[in-house]
Amino acid sequence: GIQFPVYEYLKAEARLQSDKNEESSFDLLLASGISKMIATSVTYPHEVVRSRMMDYRGEDKTRKGLVQTVKRIVRNEGWKAMYTGIHVSLVRVVPNCCITFMTYEMILRYARAYIAEN
Repeated sequence: GIQFPVYEYLKAEARLQSDKNEESSFDLLLASGISKMIATSVTYPHEVVRSRMMDYRGEDKTRKGLVQTVKRIVRNEGWKAMYTGIHVSLVRVVPNCCITFMTYEMILRYARAYIAEN
């Protein structure tokens, strides 16, 4: 629930700055990339904890809870460990998001223009 509101906000801001009241392709790429980076940054600790909980499945049952896992990570590795691997994740997901959102927006734009002409 983080990425889409940020994306729509950035798109609206780009539209306001435009002389044609329409986002450019670059604006759409920027909005999609920034919104994905923000969403990933906010939610990434959850992914780390989830992954670690899966890693701890075979261990003692008392050490499997969410709070215990967060405490274990922070105690043993520090707060920075909650973002371990985020750079790899961003390199993987941001380009995909940009392509997906840009494709959607361009198809939508062309479809609306086609419908308006006919």
